[in-house]
Amino acid sequence: MQTVADYWVEQGIEQGIEQGIEQGIEQGIAQGLQETVLDILSVRFDDVPLEIEEAVVAVDDVDRLRYLRRQAVLAVELDEFASLLMKE
Repeated sequence: MQTVADYWVEQGIEQGIEQGIEQGIEQGIAQGLQETVLDILSVRFDDVPLEIEEAVVAVDDVDRLRYLRRQAVLAVELDEFASLLMKE
């Protein structure tokens, strides 16, 4: 028979596993968006400076990365994208 303490330990473990999975999925989405932004920039502007690459990889907020992906497509010049990237 399972004790109340055992039940709560089991619940805590399950919750920890679920949170870990969610964080892993979120990190995977962010990494995919980072790669997409960098791919778009390299196709559109050829040489992407290392500092821009590092700044994109440093962004881990999925909504911000989705915004940057759109801006990578719409920016007329790389400098325009860089100034948007450096905001915030």
